[in-house]
Amino acid sequence: MRLLAPAKLNLSLEIEAKRADGFHELRTLMVPIAFCDELEIERSGGELVFAAPGCNFPDEENLALRAARLFFARTGQRGGAVIRLEKHIPAGAGLGGGSSDAAAVLRALDRLYATCLGDEALMAMAAELGSDCAFFIKQQALVMGGRGEKLLAEVSLVERAYLLVLPPFGMPTAAVYRALKLPLTRKSVLATIPSDGMESVRPEDCLVNDLEMAAFELRPELGALKRELLDVGALGAQMSGSGSTVFGVFEDHDHLMSSMCRLRRREGYAYVPTTRLTGVSNEHYRSEGVSGNR
Repeated sequence: MRLLAPAKLNLSLEIEAKRADGFHELRTLMVPIAFCDELEIERSGGELVFAAPGCNFPDEENLALRAARLFFARTGQRGGAVIRLEKHIPAGAGLGGGSSDAAAVLRALDRLYATCLGDEALMAMAAELGSDCAFFIKQQALVMGGRGEKLLAEVSLVERAYLLVLPPFGMPTAAVYRALKLPLTRKSVLATIPSDGMESVRPEDCLVNDLEMAAFELRPELGALKRELLDVGALGAQMSGSGSTVFGVFEDHDHLMSSMCRLRRREGYAYVPTTRLTGVSNEHYRSEGVSGNR
């Protein structure tokens, strides 16, 4: 079985108080996008074989492998799997690549072994692996709460094109949170978003990220990237998650490409045009990007 593990963008990320367990309570509107890792998964007689060529960390720490082990432990299924992961989504980019890989493995094994667990059970299992993992089970725009694992609402979004700017460095999430200074008062953007999924929301109207200021202090060039995207005509621009990816929102593909022609490319940075993940993009995905220094 071949399947895709999409990246996500945080259109809204509102951080609340720090919890007793050390995590921050948060609310976030996330959207899966057509920039994906690729996986091939097959049943095997009893062993679990995992390969992720090109990953720069040990297999034992890979969330995809941990997800497979969790699936067999929770379901009691006898058997194994052969898993090959081809990475396109960089680590430390605020795009949730590892979490998405884990969710994709759970969904694939659920199908291969016909366990029919359903989204709720798969999301609960995914939540054991990481804060963002549960979001990727449903593969649609969602408002998530808690530390990122609780489904609060489904959201319908107006279609837009997105330009991802991927710096040649990642952002350590813990360092960004340590630098975070929460405002004493603020108006919640997420509180204004219709939660019934009946009314489509424009992504550029949702943009807020409480981690931006902390990340920009650590890496001022991220703030410069945001300004550059706005200067060439983006409807809005923002950092995703704790960084390092900065993205612009554009009316459509033509608007994105005309703006991209005016954008000064930075050497070593990657520029990736993409859209919201749909059934069509899921079937016909190809990872494409444009390098900097052009």
